[in-house]
Amino acid sequence: MLGSVGICLALQAEPTLFEPTARFWNFRVSDVAMLIAVAAAPFGALWVQARLQGKKEERSRRLWMFKTLMATRAQVLNAEHVQALNMIDVEFCGSNATDRAIRDAWKSYLDHLNVPRPTDNAPGSKWDERSKDRLAELVNKMGDTLGYRFDFTYIKDRAYHPMGLVDRELDAIEASRRWIDILSGRQSLPMRITEFPSPPPRPVEGQASRERLQPLPGTDEIVRLKVQCITNIYRLRFVLSQSTRRPEDASALMYELNKVAVLYSEDADVHEKLRSYVQNGSPANLISLVKSMCRGVSINAEALSNDDIERVFIVPLQGAPTQTK
Repeated sequence: MLGSVGICLALQAEPTLFEPTARFWNFRVSDVAMLIAVAAAPFGALWVQARLQGKKEERSRRLWMFKTLMATRAQVLNAEHVQALNMIDVEFCGSNATDRAIRDAWKSYLDHLNVPRPTDNAPGSKWDERSKDRLAELVNKMGDTLGYRFDFTYIKDRAYHPMGLVDRELDAIEASRRWIDILSGRQSLPMRITEFPSPPPRPVEGQASRERLQPLPGTDEIVRLKVQCITNIYRLRFVLSQSTRRPEDASALMYELNKVAVLYSEDADVHEKLRSYVQNGSPANLISLVKSMCRGVSINAEALSNDDIERVFIVPLQGAPTQTK
C-alpha cells in the first residue's frame, strides 16, 4: 500500500528520468495527421499524376480520331479513316451521355454502310447523301465532346476533294479489278502485233564465204538438221550421173535441196550458191553449195578437193562395185 502511493507521488513529481518516455507517448491528433499526410503525399502525387497522364493520353487518342475523320471525310476508302472509325467503340466506351451518343451515331452510320451500295448508283445519289449525313453527325458529336464547335452543314459540305484525286482513286480501283480478273483466269491479257521485225541486212558480196558462221546458242536441233541435210545431199550426188539416175533418187535430192532454203535462211552465201545450182545444175555448182553449207556448221569441207567430191562409187544391179568419175 505505501509502495503504491510512493510510485504515484514519484510520477506526479517534476519529471527527470521518465521525461523523455512521457513526451514520446504524448502525441496530439494533429501531429498524427501531419505524419500520415507527409508519408502519403508521394503516393498521392504519383496517383494524381498517373490520372492526369491517363486523361491526357485519352484526349490525345480521341483528338487523333476526330482530326483523322475530319481530314478524310471526303475519302471514306482511306485506310486511316477506316481505322479511326473502328476505334470509336474502344475510345468512347464511357457510361456518360456524350460517349453513348457518339456510339449510337457510329452504330447508325455502320448499319448504313453494311447495306450494299447499288451497282448502278451514281455519285450524289440517295445512298451517298445518307452516308455523308450520318458521317457528319458522328463527327459533329465527337467535336462537341472535344471542344470543337463545327456546324453540321460545315462538316458535310466544306471538304476539298479535287477531281484529279478522285480520278486517280477510281483508276487504281479499276486497274486492281482488271488485274485480279486476268490473274484469276476470268479474262485474258489482250495482245496486238504492231510491226514485224525487219530482215537482217544483206552481207557484202563474198563476205559470208570468207567468214565462218557460228551456230547460235540453243539451236542444237537446227544444227543437227543442217548436218543431216548436208550428208543426204552428199550421199545423193551420184544422181548427177545421167547413166545412173533413178526417179526416186532424183526426188530425194530435190527434197533435200528444198530444205536448204529454210535451214539456211540467214545465210546469203548459201542462197546464192543454191540459185546458181538451180539455174545451171552443174556438178561444180553443187560442190560449191555443199562447201558453203559446211561452213555454216563448222565442217571443214575445204580439205576435200573438187575431185574428191565428184568421185562417186556406184554399185550396179549386177556385178561388182565399180568406180566412176
